[in-house]
Amino acid sequence: MKFIMMFAILAVAFLSVGTCLAKDDNEKKREKTHKMAEKTLKELHKLEPTSTEAIQKSAGYAVFNNMGTHLFLLSTARGAGVAVDSKTKQETFMKMISAGAGLGLGVKDYRVIFVFGNEGAHGYPRSC
Repeated sequence: MKFIMMFAILAVAFLSVGTCLAKDDNEKKREKTHKMAEKTLKELHKLEPTSTEAIQKSAGYAVFNNMGTHLFLLSTARGAGVAVDSKTKQETFMKMISAGAGLGLGVKDYRVIFVFGNEGAHGYPRSC
């Protein structure tokens, strides 16, 4: 009986620690994504000053980074980003992955910004 009780207590302790670590890990990933988005937007505004106004007037925007490799017949890519509703400031964090086939060789690392012109274009529900 003591063994079962001790096992149950240890199991609960390990699950609690695991849950806390997972939450911290997600917070670190979100912080890293925020920093990437801020840096990308600053670089865009420096290169194209009119982009500041376009993003401020938009229904929302999204910023993603992506790193891909193409090695002979296989290509893979992965990235992460955040979409922001300009009206509510609601943030949606996303991951993306892709895989493909075709002849090639190379590595690409890029960032992309999507600017949404109207509500509903960025996937948030429209009000009726």
